[in-house]
Amino acid sequence: MDCVTCWRGLYLNSLNSLLQIRKPSVREVRCELQSILGSREFRQSRGLTKLLRYICSKALVDDAEPITEYTIAVERMIDWLRAPKAAYFYKKRKRLSKASITDLFRNVRQNSDTPSNNVFYHLKEELGHALWSAMAFFFERDPSFLDQPEGESRERVCGYLLLVEHRNYVAVFKAGLDLDSAFRADYLKPAGDDRVEAAIASADAVFEQIRLKNMATSRHALRSKTLEADNLEAVFGASGTSRYVAKGYRVRREGEHYTATPNTGRISQRADRAAIEELVQWAVRVIDMLDEQNATPSTFIRTFARPISLDSIPAGVSPTFLAIDVPSLTEQLFDLPESMCLTRRGEGQDVPLNKAETEAVLAALDETFGVRSVRRELRLIRAETGLRVGEISIGKTRISLRQFEVPEIENVYIQRADGNLPELDSSVPIKRYIDQKGLYTIFFSDFTIAYLDGALYRDESIADGRRFLSFIRGDASVNAARSEKGAFRANQTEFDTASLFRIVIDEIAVDDEDLVCDDLGDEWADLIGVNTATLLLDRKPLVSGKVLCRT
Repeated sequence: MDCVTCWRGLYLNSLNSLLQIRKPSVREVRCELQSILGSREFRQSRGLTKLLRYICSKALVDDAEPITEYTIAVERMIDWLRAPKAAYFYKKRKRLSKASITDLFRNVRQNSDTPSNNVFYHLKEELGHALWSAMAFFFERDPSFLDQPEGESRERVCGYLLLVEHRNYVAVFKAGLDLDSAFRADYLKPAGDDRVEAAIASADAVFEQIRLKNMATSRHALRSKTLEADNLEAVFGASGTSRYVAKGYRVRREGEHYTATPNTGRISQRADRAAIEELVQWAVRVIDMLDEQNATPSTFIRTFARPISLDSIPAGVSPTFLAIDVPSLTEQLFDLPESMCLTRRGEGQDVPLNKAETEAVLAALDETFGVRSVRRELRLIRAETGLRVGEISIGKTRISLRQFEVPEIENVYIQRADGNLPELDSSVPIKRYIDQKGLYTIFFSDFTIAYLDGALYRDESIADGRRFLSFIRGDASVNAARSEKGAFRANQTEFDTASLFRIVIDEIAVDDEDLVCDDLGDEWADLIGVNTATLLLDRKPLVSGKVLCRT
């Protein structure tokens, strides 16, 4: 043994031996590591334990980068992470390799302005049965509330991405950064409304809040509504569920509160901010719930329009109309805190559109386009001209807007008001944005089916008519009616005996405290009966005076 002495220390310089030293196996190294970590010194120091684990894990990796003070600091800065339990859950299209995640992180950095060194950077770290990858760095962006000249100072913010892989799912935690569109399209697909329902809106869930969206797009229909109560199922009747899709809800389960947005796959739990290990473990638990095939959704959520797969469209049923979701697009452009803006591209630069110009673009999109099948193509037809303006395509998982050539939106692009739109690679054509975000509704020849927000739904309550019929009851007394009101005479104070109105007053609504005749040009009903328990609307006979509709 040769040694080199130095002031106040003895350092090993080299080790020569006639004996052949066998390289320990990975299993032997891990067993020895566990033995050392079990000693009193390491049991009392969480930091030393993590440091030794990190050094040994890197030593076992072939072609690992050299261990330096900087790499150790970057690796352990992940311990600073404190984030809410809220993530977007996706299914994998194909396996995520280290190279694919490395490319993702590289592209995210390249699409950010003046990125700093990484605050932390991890690839395919193991934790239990899960793998996680994470990256964080600082970058610059223009303040959304300042219109600064070129060269002025910008705000510096920090963003992070955390990907947790378990089974065939990926959970994405994020703030300030986002997946690029190419990675999302190549490797990920939606978890699915049915899976989110099975995980969160299960049979034991108590609904506290729900956001509903109408399957219809008429200007005269209620587009959406939000309901909230301690227990919605106990106070909200099934009569208000027809033609509505549940777009988001908050439930109470086993003492915990969960919030879910099925079409985006976002799931969150009300809890304190958590460190990396707790976030990964939480993502694993949610993925296990998503992957549970025998879970039964609650009876309450099943009263709304149900998500179905595209391959379940009945034979002979075809798309008939397409409508752009102009209200949602308008909200994103004008009303959200991180609003978007439209620009028109010309001669190498994008010129922002003002409010009037933006509204003109929205007005051009606010119409219903016909869908016509021609030589196996589903063409979009503009009603006022009869000309082809685009094409849709029904794939395995989504209906895409393949072409959309409306003259008013040519060369119109969309971007965040602060210029930062990482998930769509900065500024993109508005027609591409509409397609990728699923901002359109498609109607079918079977009116119980509609495609909206990137998913297909079927309103089963309309399919068999039983729910509608449950609000109609027959009453044999109306068979005696010979007219609606009878003949009118001066100073008349009651309807004729053989009239429908008189039968309602004397027999059908006899227990009502108040009965109002609302027989006007724009009436809700002919007669409105009110008592302390119910509100009764009496309409005219639906079939030859034999059936009276009471709602």
